[in-house]
Amino acid sequence: MFRESQVKLADGHNISIYNAGTEEQEITVTSYGARLLKWEVPCTEAENERLNLIVNHADYNHYAADPAYMGAVIGPIPNRFASGKIHLAGNDYQLEQNVSPDTLHSSNIAFSELDFELFDHGEDYIILKHEFTPEHVLHPGNRILYVSYILQTNSQGKTLKINYKLTTSSDCYIDVTNHSYFRLWDRSILQKYDISPKEALLQTRVKMPSAFYTPTDNLICTGEILRIKENSILDFQNGRTLADGIKELAATTIGGYDHNFILARDYHNYDSASSRYYSKPTTFASNFNNVSLSAVTTEVGAQLYTANYLDADVTSDGMEYGKHCAFCFETQGIPNNVVYDHFPSTLLRAGDTYNSTTLFTYRQKL
Repeated sequence: MFRESQVKLADGHNISIYNAGTEEQEITVTSYGARLLKWEVPCTEAENERLNLIVNHADYNHYAADPAYMGAVIGPIPNRFASGKIHLAGNDYQLEQNVSPDTLHSSNIAFSELDFELFDHGEDYIILKHEFTPEHVLHPGNRILYVSYILQTNSQGKTLKINYKLTTSSDCYIDVTNHSYFRLWDRSILQKYDISPKEALLQTRVKMPSAFYTPTDNLICTGEILRIKENSILDFQNGRTLADGIKELAATTIGGYDHNFILARDYHNYDSASSRYYSKPTTFASNFNNVSLSAVTTEVGAQLYTANYLDADVTSDGMEYGKHCAFCFETQGIPNNVVYDHFPSTLLRAGDTYNSTTLFTYRQKL
């Protein structure tokens, strides 16, 4: 099943909405920012036994210039990097310092505000494409980005595979991620258990294969890679709920989890397209209903973010949300790597191909 519809925003911007899926699961994405709006999976406790794992805006107009980057594809340089300055191909470039004096999610060359076209589709996949114009690159060159959303069903559960592929005729920095806000519940489930979205997030248990993280100063990576202290709020190796960490961090300038973790590799799971091993799985599990979401990625690490700055709004199912009501797991290279040469580089040479894959897998214990 594939459907396409058109929406005209209040500012006159026309966007396309694409749906693909089967009776088992379905996705909805938009041409604007290649955003993921819905990923619906089977859930016996949810209304109509379908659970949308993605927090979305009820009003499409709220996606225009969205400060929360809701469901958006982020690149070419995700996260924050110091001063927004890049040295590339012998030249210095200054990006917009949208979190002055630094740059967040590439700002004025951000992928999240680009229009993508439909490249290919099927019953269970959608592939979007963007060919860059000179104003969206740092210097001349042909560049094409493909974003693929692919639904899979196997013995492990229901999987959403997200793949990014970019070709270039000139050197460029490229590191792409998705900024979806995930939830393991909807309004009907919260009503059943008489719990708020924030309480649901606090009770989410995370198990992450990470012994190292990159510390920050004012949310900018300092260039260090440190071992995580055992049993600290950053130690998820044996599993812990988000409650203690969010409560401790809420009083700081960070306001909750907003940390980059280095993920351990699974050397039995190799991805030939990227020539990388997948990470060991990170799992998010609800403590009050029997569902979980796990993620593996070809990327070095991931940013765990607990919606510390999310403004109040309403989802398409009528649920109110805001700060600390959902989580992001942004798989990516080490933030600020354009500044520090000892971090793995995200520089792509002319003629080479960038390929990155993350798989999110949903499970329901029956």
